[in-house]
Amino acid sequence: MNDPKEAALRLHIHKVLHQRCQDAKENRRDAIREMLGVTRSDLGPEGAANIADAAEPLSPELSRKWIGMFVDRLFETAPLAQLEILCDGSKNNNAALALAYVMFLESQRMEAVIAEDIDPMREAR
Repeated sequence: MNDPKEAALRLHIHKVLHQRCQDAKENRRDAIREMLGVTRSDLGPEGAANIADAAEPLSPELSRKWIGMFVDRLFETAPLAQLEILCDGSKNNNAALALAYVMFLESQRMEAVIAEDIDPMREAR
């Protein structure tokens, strides 16, 4: 990648998504507790809080890897002119980047990558 414009756009997307991930970490415990309260009411508030406290956050390495994969795929599939608009720094376009990233993470291909990346026993097999 020798194009400075593309490098700047890639960096912008990385920064936006990294910041979103950092912001999400702050609300993570509460979100897990609330989700368990809805989906597993049998655990009770204390059980849900214990699970939320014990759930390990995503490692920064995996976050960087997955964001990098997303950025690479985005540049493979979207025209540069559209990416320039998407990277204008506006709240709406930053939210659109975050939404596209979540959709990318939910793709069938990424489900397999994520399962492999977070399963520590897979490496031992």
